[in-house]
Amino acid sequence: MRDFPIRVLSLFVFFVLFLGCKDSNVENGNLDVLPKVVSSEIIDGVYVVSNELRVATNTALLREVVKTGGELLHEAAGVTLKRSKESPNIRVVLSRGLKLNLEGYRLQVSEDGIVIEVKDKKGVLYAFQTLVQLMTMDETGQISIPCVNIVDYPKYEYRCLDVDVCRHFYSIEDLRRIIKVMSHIKMNKLVLELSDNGGWRVEIKSYPDLTNIGAWRSSIGFSKNQKLGLNKDDGSRYGGYYKQSELRELVRYAKKLNVEIIPKVEVSNHIKAASMAYPFLSCIDRDSLSGKNMEVNHPVCMGNPKVFEFWDAVFTELGHIFDSPYIHVGGGYMPAVYEQLCDKCHSHMEEEHFKTTEELQDHFMADIEKIIYKQGKRLLGWNKVYRYSTNPKSMAMVWESTGAGKLNVLKHHPVIICPHRKYSFQLAQNLKGLPSRRKGVVTLRDVYEFDPNLNEKKRRSASKYVKGVSGIMWTGSSPTFDIACYRMFPRLFAIAESGWTGYGNKDWNNFNARQKNLIPYLEKNEIHFSQLAHKVDFRTISVGKSQFALTLSTDAGAPIRYTLDGAEPTIESTLYTKPIPIKGKRMLKAAAFYPDGSMAKVYGKQIHEHKGLMAKTSFRYMYSSDQGVFRPDVLVDGIRNDFQTIELENMDVTLDLGKVVDVYRINTDWLVRPNRSVFEPRSVRYMVSEDGETYKMIFQEGFPIENKTNSVRSVDCFPGGMKMRYIRVVAKNRRLNPEWHQFPNRYSWLFLDEIVIE
Repeated sequence: MRDFPIRVLSLFVFFVLFLGCKDSNVENGNLDVLPKVVSSEIIDGVYVVSNELRVATNTALLREVVKTGGELLHEAAGVTLKRSKESPNIRVVLSRGLKLNLEGYRLQVSEDGIVIEVKDKKGVLYAFQTLVQLMTMDETGQISIPCVNIVDYPKYEYRCLDVDVCRHFYSIEDLRRIIKVMSHIKMNKLVLELSDNGGWRVEIKSYPDLTNIGAWRSSIGFSKNQKLGLNKDDGSRYGGYYKQSELRELVRYAKKLNVEIIPKVEVSNHIKAASMAYPFLSCIDRDSLSGKNMEVNHPVCMGNPKVFEFWDAVFTELGHIFDSPYIHVGGGYMPAVYEQLCDKCHSHMEEEHFKTTEELQDHFMADIEKIIYKQGKRLLGWNKVYRYSTNPKSMAMVWESTGAGKLNVLKHHPVIICPHRKYSFQLAQNLKGLPSRRKGVVTLRDVYEFDPNLNEKKRRSASKYVKGVSGIMWTGSSPTFDIACYRMFPRLFAIAESGWTGYGNKDWNNFNARQKNLIPYLEKNEIHFSQLAHKVDFRTISVGKSQFALTLSTDAGAPIRYTLDGAEPTIESTLYTKPIPIKGKRMLKAAAFYPDGSMAKVYGKQIHEHKGLMAKTSFRYMYSSDQGVFRPDVLVDGIRNDFQTIELENMDVTLDLGKVVDVYRINTDWLVRPNRSVFEPRSVRYMVSEDGETYKMIFQEGFPIENKTNSVRSVDCFPGGMKMRYIRVVAKNRRLNPEWHQFPNRYSWLFLDEIVIE
């Protein structure tokens, strides 16, 4: 982990650290701004920034936010901003008729001055944040801004970070620091998780034992943390909570920086801390709750009227603290079975004629929703809002999978996309550094290349229901704020860019260069961050007519050595300097090397040359991007064991080989991992065509019995030299897990490997 010994700096060194010392923030025609601006026109020249600038506005409504913008300039460059109508250096204009999204702005910088034009006052702050990022200092200490015309506005309304302070407690000052960084990268919603099994963190005056008892525990961390060396657990009392007055002040601070705080309390499950204080909340008796296990499920008692009185009071007090229109109520997992429920729940099921616990759970959540709307608030919940909500204003945060997002959209519920396999910070982003309680590596590039949009050909209107994206900082393995930041950064930069700029026209190399320019900002604010990952990334490129090669890279740009015979690479192996031709079948193994000469993890790929290499692919349904590899060419790139995935829908993909060829074999391999809800298809069909219009089915096979063991289903067809240009593969998804599964009726996946054409 990075340590930051800098505490006292000279004024000059302070600004160099903040701004960087270079001639311009324009590189190769691109602005060094993150998130990337929507459009820009770079003009010759710079605006030289003096120690004192005059600013004028066309309405008093903008004065407060302009004052905040001035504070940003002063912190960044020591500039003093004063209001004056006499020859202003900066003019800020509110124009209600401006054709921009809310929060957008137009920024014109010339050698004579700066003009900011906005549709609403929030855009003013973002224009100032952009100005701060554009400022540079030369060797003499002169600060300047490149001349430029910018039009900029957000793709999504909700650009969120979810921070859990229950599993581990962070101070108000820690939260202020993260809000400050969020504003700098134009993120605007902080979801603050205030209750979970690990602790109750908000003062509720009508139920004082929530903090007297529920805010404390006898275990600092989780048992896995001790094994990983993240913290020691000596059995001492651990916890804390926020007074209502502290949270109100935090809300005011955040609002000043365009950040809205959304409170989150878990109402249906993970309520151990609340139940320890008020046992009537749960079917589980207090003695059973007293253990150290904070990760098991602790469902609410759904048959006790006192539970609804409790939540009514809690929501009332939260409404007096937070001005967000939403209250997040959780509700993601409710795995209670009939035998675990108490007599009150059983009686309630009989009275309402509920046949399953799912019906009881949905009814409970629907009643919670009514309480929230009665108080003038809106419900925000985890994945399953579509199951119980009848109010189209209720919104879902989709952490489990994009399939849950689609189901909410079908019921016309807005969604925030935050799949834990990409946007949760629990998984390591670099194997050298902090260990992770969960296996796997999610690099900065993995996060950057994820597409949160649910739009697809079948449902073109789906994208209008995608309201935003969110990173998730669940803190079970982050016992300190420094560790949490280490896990978040720089990956949060990628989420910020997806939320503001959107997915279109992404350029990894350009983004990677820009995000590095924010590292001095993190250092100045003493925000810890991870070094870039040494995970080897494999990509196929065209190097000539029907010739393809493999490129190797890492986020960190580290040297890579490789072998082509399946042997483990060493410091003596071939140094990667140019693309590797794809020829025949061979095992490529590669590893990056750290600056000290030690080798990072070895990554191996089976390379397979075939006639379908880099064929044009088209999908009837949008493939899923939160599992597997998110690239349209992954099925035809010659790299085995990189899977294209889809949830709920059928896999329906067509390959265009570019010309008519003789085909002797078509092969697809389907991964089977029942414990991960990954099953073989119910059936697979191959259809072929020479003209792309008239297709002939040449193969069909069904697989009606669910395979319960991990395996690979290989599906071969031998057309005997048939001529074809287009090949369509259609595989029927089982859609839901079978009844024997540990999670019955959860959405199931198809994982398809390379489509091999020979």
